[in-house]
Amino acid sequence: MRSTLFVVPYFLFWYLIFSNYSATTLEWLQSTQGLAAAAWLLKDRELALQLLVDRSPTLSLFLLISAAIMPLFILFSANNQIASDRARGAFRFILTRATRHELYLSRFLSSFLIVMTCLLLATVWAFIIAILNEEAEPARLLIFASETLLLLVFYAMPFVAFMSMTSALSLSAIGNLFMALMLYTGMIFVVLWLYSDFNLIEYLLPSSMRALLFDINATNIVSAITGLVIYTAIYYSAGWLVFKTRDI
Repeated sequence: MRSTLFVVPYFLFWYLIFSNYSATTLEWLQSTQGLAAAAWLLKDRELALQLLVDRSPTLSLFLLISAAIMPLFILFSANNQIASDRARGAFRFILTRATRHELYLSRFLSSFLIVMTCLLLATVWAFIIAILNEEAEPARLLIFASETLLLLVFYAMPFVAFMSMTSALSLSAIGNLFMALMLYTGMIFVVLWLYSDFNLIEYLLPSSMRALLFDINATNIVSAITGLVIYTAIYYSAGWLVFKTRDI
């Protein structure tokens, strides 16, 4: 899949961050200024202290940045699931050996596995840096790294399903990229516009689960995973309803 080409800039992005990450950066994150900046971004000072002091600051920073860039990452890495092959008429040959649903599901899973592999490698990278910095006992770091990876993998699922849905509507990978970008941006503007009058509008987007991702505990992990699975099911089902009726 041509979308795998985005793997290179993704790891280049993390290389630029981790290569400039040093003991000085670690000290700043746990300083008064760093905690104040984190508290402002998270809108919760206690949560900032919990992430940067009680837990590994390296893995916490990785979690915060990964969640922030997830929509953009998925937008480029999963935009070519269906559209280009359908435009070339390739599905007519594939459908002689597989059903439409098997085809749709396989494309979703292949994109998701690419994303999951990238997240796994990046998490291992962050974990190694945390180990080298001796930020906590290795066992504690391993548990936190596992929790971080788990939540990021589930956080990626609805975005991949969202790209499956838009890909079912598009005639090309580039068209799908722009359609998904415009649709998601439009949803963000709707949320920002109506949020002051109707707070629940934020749940229009999977990003509403980010607060639960950051405040990691057993209850929030279950709540976040449940919510993200629901978003995935909605987007996946909507895309499947379109795909099964399209002429391919």
